[in-house]
Parts: sequence; structure tokens; C-alpha cells
Amino acid sequence: MKEQELLQLKERITNAKAKVNELKGRHNYLMQELVQQWNCKTVAEAEAKVNNMNAEIVKLDAQINVGLIKLTEEITNETT
Repeated sequence: MKEQELLQLKERITNAKAKVNELKGRHNYLMQELVQQWNCKTVAEAEAKVNNMNAEIVKLDAQINVGLIKLTEEITNETT
């Protein structure tokens, strides 16, 4: 390898190390947020929590729809 190629390779390695450190910092920050805001210690726990929340949303949405149907029927019956 020529000296110029070695210098370019050294620069790429240095840039890659900086990027790795940046990504590790981001990862640590996001994991800290996961623990503090959502009380989840792992991504798997967070995924399980999201799944539970989605199931709860579906359940509540169904309850709202049933309530709307009943309300619509009551209003329709009162006006006739």
C-alpha cells in the first residue's frame, strides 16, 4: 500500500471509531429513557408493553364504538 492509501485508511478507521462511539452514546441514552419513562429494562420488555397497550387501545376502541351505537340508537328513538 502506498502512503496515501494508508492515510486514507487511517482516516476511515478514525471516522468509524467516532461513529461507533456516537452510536453507543445514543444507545445508552435511549436505554436510559426506556427505563426512566417506561420502566422497561430491555427492548423486549418495551415491545411487550407496546403490544399490551395496543391490545388495550383495541379494547377501548371497541367499547367506544358500542357506546356510540347505543347513543345513536337512543337519540334516534327519542326523535321518532
